[in-house]
Amino acid sequence: MVLYGSRKRTRNLQTKTARAGHRRGQIRLNPGRQPRGDLWNVRRCACCGLSTSDPRITMPHLTLQISPGGPIVDILVGVSHPRQQALQRASQPVPTAVQIRALVDTGASGTCVDPTVLTRLGLAPTGYMPIRTPSTGIQPHMASQYDVSLILLHPMLTYTISAVPVIGSMLAIQGIQGLIGRDVLANCLFIYDGRSGLFTWAF
Repeated sequence: MVLYGSRKRTRNLQTKTARAGHRRGQIRLNPGRQPRGDLWNVRRCACCGLSTSDPRITMPHLTLQISPGGPIVDILVGVSHPRQQALQRASQPVPTAVQIRALVDTGASGTCVDPTVLTRLGLAPTGYMPIRTPSTGIQPHMASQYDVSLILLHPMLTYTISAVPVIGSMLAIQGIQGLIGRDVLANCLFIYDGRSGLFTWAF
């Protein structure tokens, strides 16, 4: 089951719930793809039960089934906007963004991407970050950090985060290529409804 939502244009209908998940300037609406209308073929959000006319859900949103692997969404990972500009100035080709399956992980402070995806984008580490997991114990593990762009997908529009640091992490063995951490979720609204087996992902 997939339910689609879109942003209404009336600014004065935005509430604290919508504003909390959407920070201006950190995500950019792609030009030429303006949202039109309300929800497609549904009158209520299946996850929270709010009417589609309720201003609290006027953010673009998807309601999806929770898979056995958890709340997984499709996103695009590309080179960061500054790197794209540098490649274009040097008359070098810009790698095509890669679509990946990413687990929404509220327990992760930062976003992670599998190294195979980063290799396809021709990226080299821009630095290193100490990370701690239950397996690392007291001593942190130094992980490679990369700058990428992330494109959050929606049938009616896309949002691009032009530059965000991510950690290279071996995730493909789990059937995913990315973890969406709280750094990206700071721009979003995320509702996990375990009883109904649905989650809502809004931005």
